[in-house]
Amino acid sequence: MADRFSARKRRRIMQTVRTRDTAPEQALSTALRELGLTFEQNAKELPGTPDFYFPDSATVVFVHGCFWHGHQACAKGRNRPKTNKHFWKNKLKENLRRDRRVARQLRAMGLSVYTVWECEIKRSGIPTRLRDRLLPCE
Repeated sequence: MADRFSARKRRRIMQTVRTRDTAPEQALSTALRELGLTFEQNAKELPGTPDFYFPDSATVVFVHGCFWHGHQACAKGRNRPKTNKHFWKNKLKENLRRDRRVARQLRAMGLSVYTVWECEIKRSGIPTRLRDRLLPCE
């Protein structure tokens, strides 16, 4: 099946895909601030530029889009474009490879690494496992 958009139009659409300050990142940021947590966003000094960095707890959080990072637990992550299959297979495989490499580098630096999926944020805001890690015991 051919793409319903011209190559030029498809290029413009793809150029609008954001890599930071996405809706899931903004939603998580708001929820974290409401809990009174302090953090740095898009920490450029760390490998992979984590979406959130919590220096006090030596924790980084990546907010992954289900499609772009191949989240197998939801339909959006399992779906693949019908056109240019070879390109997309390689592109998404490289994204996963890079994600694993960056997580290893961060763990080697003594940081805890959490991945929060776009669908988790849409469903429930802050995942319990992350909340438990970041909030002090009372």
